[in-house]
Amino acid sequence: MVLIHSDGMNVEKLKVATTSPQDFKEKSIKMDGNVLLSLISVEDQDTFDINLIAEQAADVIIDAKEMIENFPEKIKVDNEAIEKYNAKLKEGAKPRKKRELILPEDQYTVDAVMVYPWAHLSGFLSNEKNAMDVFPRVVEILEGRGIKARYSPFGWYKAFQVKCLGHEIAEMYRDVKLAIQPKEHVENTTFHLATPSGELLEFELNKKGRVIIPEEIRGEEFRDLRDFLDSEVSKKKRKDTGREPAHIKYMQRFELTDFDENTDKGNLRWYTNGVIMKNLIRQHIMDNCIDFGVMLVDTPIMYNVTNKRLTAQTARFPARTYWVISGSNRFLLRFAGDFLQFSMLGNMNLLEKYLPLRLYEFEQYDFRREQAGEVIGLQRLRGFHMPDLHTLCKDRQAAIEEFQRQYELDSRLMGDYSLKSFNIYR
Repeated sequence: MVLIHSDGMNVEKLKVATTSPQDFKEKSIKMDGNVLLSLISVEDQDTFDINLIAEQAADVIIDAKEMIENFPEKIKVDNEAIEKYNAKLKEGAKPRKKRELILPEDQYTVDAVMVYPWAHLSGFLSNEKNAMDVFPRVVEILEGRGIKARYSPFGWYKAFQVKCLGHEIAEMYRDVKLAIQPKEHVENTTFHLATPSGELLEFELNKKGRVIIPEEIRGEEFRDLRDFLDSEVSKKKRKDTGREPAHIKYMQRFELTDFDENTDKGNLRWYTNGVIMKNLIRQHIMDNCIDFGVMLVDTPIMYNVTNKRLTAQTARFPARTYWVISGSNRFLLRFAGDFLQFSMLGNMNLLEKYLPLRLYEFEQYDFRREQAGEVIGLQRLRGFHMPDLHTLCKDRQAAIEEFQRQYELDSRLMGDYSLKSFNIYR
């Protein structure tokens, strides 16, 4: 999306440009006053849910409108801070210069919004027919929030006149990624702790939204679990001590793995010692999984976003996606093997006697573009390995029984490495 703050806006419909142009009765559109022109390209993933992407687009437009209208006040606040700074300067020190608005303050207003289809912002446009419905839907949402808005018709050659006001933020660019985040993920989330005796503890939160740690896990042996709860339940940020995690020193000293300045942060290089250890662990897990009765599979590390079943999952993590461009197509590097394993299962013709059907894949490469500040040594990476097991069961009861068997398998494997662990289910 490109946003241009303009002195008025005129659009004239000339001739049909596609085989299925948008039905639009008016020959021309004339908008007076200060208009925020929003040039929008609808991409391949967007048409999975046009209501959702239209809501997101409307939010971005409203944010831009508010940014423009609040800009003069922001400059005033900045100048007050500069005045205070200059007042404290010692004699002879160079004072900071106050900022001045390019235009008169009354020009930083938005009287209306024009939503304009603009295919030239992306090489990965949606070819779905409902892509044209995004534009009137954005207008409908804006008007529902008290903002005057129009849209230009999709699928027509048009002439238009725009006069950019040319102030500090008169031109903006925004990349709006389809982000599926069902409300129930946030509003209805509850956390429970199952004790070895089978008791189910429910966590309570204090007034600050922090978890109240149950008495049963206040011992020193549960310190790691409490850290996890602070992070995942309380969303408490861990203090930055400025110290490097101890494991980084050891992974380098024993020549297991190390950082590589030639690649993206969170993607490591591996040395011989590390490769040997990694392969031994891989073989040990695979041998145990084969004994457990899995079917070995291997799926591609990238896939496209035209499959709506895949989009329903991948659009939950838009900010953590690595994109690969191949000719006129784009693919995303997988977060895990789940999506293509599910697709594989969906293409199978199965008899009940084959169930439970267990698919095991040792994913040599998975990718999640974690935030830079969260990437720490081996604790959190952007490129990583994952042994992944998914199982298709006959019914819920069969799934519960299989779940228990796999819990025991996981616990035994962790015990083989003498690792203390806690199992987390969601």
